[in-house]
Amino acid sequence: MLRWILWAMLFASCVNAKSLEASYTIKYGMFGQMGIAQATYEQKDGNYHISLVAKTTGMARFLSGGREEFFESRGVVEDGLLKPTEYRHFVVRNSQEAQGLQGWKSVQKVSEKTYTFDHKNRLIWVKKSKSKNGEVYATSQDSLDYYAHDDLLSLFFNFSTRMEGSKEEKILYAVGANKKDGSIQVKLLGQNGKEKEYLAILNEPIFSSKDGVLHINLDSQGICTKATLKNVLLFGDIRAIVDDKKP
Repeated sequence: MLRWILWAMLFASCVNAKSLEASYTIKYGMFGQMGIAQATYEQKDGNYHISLVAKTTGMARFLSGGREEFFESRGVVEDGLLKPTEYRHFVVRNSQEAQGLQGWKSVQKVSEKTYTFDHKNRLIWVKKSKSKNGEVYATSQDSLDYYAHDDLLSLFFNFSTRMEGSKEEKILYAVGANKKDGSIQVKLLGQNGKEKEYLAILNEPIFSSKDGVLHINLDSQGICTKATLKNVLLFGDIRAIVDDKKP
């Protein structure tokens, strides 16, 4: 649930910085705070590493079984662009399972996807696995039906370059976006002071938000200050607001 709003939080316009940290609070209508997130970017010797960690809090943590999500992108920097070689996303949550006469037992479940990029042959391989209390019980490996130069994390750091030649609207592609072809529709709404406002349509029914419509605000450094997933269920919007950022 949190991952869609988190993708927007790494919407950055350049990779000039060698490192970057930002933390966010995630709020949902009448429920208030429902999660926190920490994003980091590091660049060294022509390689880059992006990580994003999201954790539910309060009632949302209780209802989701202490759900935590981790995102990671690794690759190289070529001609000012991030070129991913591996993208990982895994989810950790806890649940109670019946043990017959022995009662209930707490178990930790992990679902992981690892994408490997073969840019030369325009192929992307995905390996999936599921584990319970550290023991893997299901695995699979296959290639995606489409190719994209970016994953979701690298795309947001390559954003300004990918948008070149388009003043208002463009279709971008990234692994981890639209399941069918990785497409994201991006539109520039305008500028409010020093911040630019964008609309990103993920074309996925996200958490009862029909098309996954995100409103994103970027400051002059290209760092997301606020991201809003519009019209969720009956309660309004999910908002991610920056708490702190460090160059």
